[in-house]
Amino acid sequence: MNSTVRLFLASMAASALLGCGGSVQYYDLAVSVSGLSSGALVLRDKNAGNLRLTVNTPYATFPHQLSGGGTYAVTVLTQPPGQTCTVDNGSGMIRSSEQKVSVSCTSLLANADESLLYSFSPSTYSGNDITASGGGAQPEAALLQADDGDFYGTTPYGGQNGVGTVFKITAAGIYTELLSFTDAEMGSRGALIQDADGKLYGTGSGGNMGCGNIFKLSTDGSNYSVLHTFAGGSDDGCEPLAGLMLARDGKLYGTTSHGGPASNEYLTGAGVVFKINTDGTSFSVLHKFEESGDGELPSAALIQASDDYLYGTTPKGGDGDHGTVFKIATDGTGFSTVYKFTEYETGVDDCEECGYGPTSAVMQAADGNLYGTTRDGGSGRGGVVFKITLAGVESILYEFAAGSEPKGGLIQAADGNLYGTTYRGGAGNGSLFSLTTAGAYALLHSFTDSPDGKEPAAGVTQSATDGHLYGTTREGGDHGMGVVFKY
Repeated sequence: MNSTVRLFLASMAASALLGCGGSVQYYDLAVSVSGLSSGALVLRDKNAGNLRLTVNTPYATFPHQLSGGGTYAVTVLTQPPGQTCTVDNGSGMIRSSEQKVSVSCTSLLANADESLLYSFSPSTYSGNDITASGGGAQPEAALLQADDGDFYGTTPYGGQNGVGTVFKITAAGIYTELLSFTDAEMGSRGALIQDADGKLYGTGSGGNMGCGNIFKLSTDGSNYSVLHTFAGGSDDGCEPLAGLMLARDGKLYGTTSHGGPASNEYLTGAGVVFKINTDGTSFSVLHKFEESGDGELPSAALIQASDDYLYGTTPKGGDGDHGTVFKIATDGTGFSTVYKFTEYETGVDDCEECGYGPTSAVMQAADGNLYGTTRDGGSGRGGVVFKITLAGVESILYEFAAGSEPKGGLIQAADGNLYGTTYRGGAGNGSLFSLTTAGAYALLHSFTDSPDGKEPAAGVTQSATDGHLYGTTREGGDHGMGVVFKY
């Protein structure tokens, strides 16, 4: 048969198929997703390709159409951070002009459990003698997840010299002591931060051996250097109780709980706000707190909000000595007290100003408002969670029961909820809780002392890798010296 005849017969066969409705039709494979709160969800179909969905694009179609009568099988290629997404009707036969698949997402934290990663053990005893030393003790700061995926933290006690450490711990609980502080530096009570070059920065509190310092080191513990040693007095800070903040201008900013002008109440000063370059040059004091209502004894880190101002808290000062929220520009100008806390009064129905004594930093949520905790106040005298606008309008989201004492700050997780800890409360040894920005509270875990620790003094960190929460307790665990936990 020659080629002309073959071509003619093939053409006739194709025409016959078209006439009988036998032509191949191609259809879209569409997906709708519900419950996706942040990040991106990536789906895959072997033939239709990959599809990326976000909060802003919760409905889309795969890049390649599928033939009618063919099959599809949609699976999750990449989960969004902090969430678990499930394909509800992900496989079948293409039957319509737009085959639809639905996906539902829930918070990974909705069904999580608390587990112990590491118990601090600073010393080994034989009778009354110490036979080996090392390891940190009683961590008071939140963990940092660095760019290598591991977590880094500090302790004010323990280590080779008994005065604190810098440590690393993996998500699997493998612990490494990176640095033991000396008596001249004393341990750290603040969290670490990391710059774009991978270097870690922190503060040494100084204790009763001095005024503390600002330090820098590599993630393997090498290249430790002191960038600034605080001297106290009217022109310098003393005793930083919080970590540093790296602002958008590339400079480090922080607070000290003492330093600045002496007063009748505070002979070593009421604290300062400072800035310094990452190489240790150009240290300067931006603001000196005094007994003038602007706040006293800042003990928390600063944040840089969307308006570029730095925001912080003081546990003392303001009206009635109940603490403040303040702001200041990065050049030291524009200092103002955004809000002054007042104590709750029995019989007052409106408790909008009942929290007082904030010891942790505020955080700015996706809605633009600042959120934080106070250690005291509220109708139950157990502290509160508060919200405050950048214009200084404050409201109470939640009041804790007596004795709860939330010392640590809050985070907003990938699911949009706020997460934090109370130093006591829960079943008595501290708690982990969640709170919506509308004020709906949930107790997630009550600490039991051993083995899971007690008295968390800091907030938690959400892993960008697995979406779980990681944190520390100051006491409890197998050796009574605190733990690292996962939720």
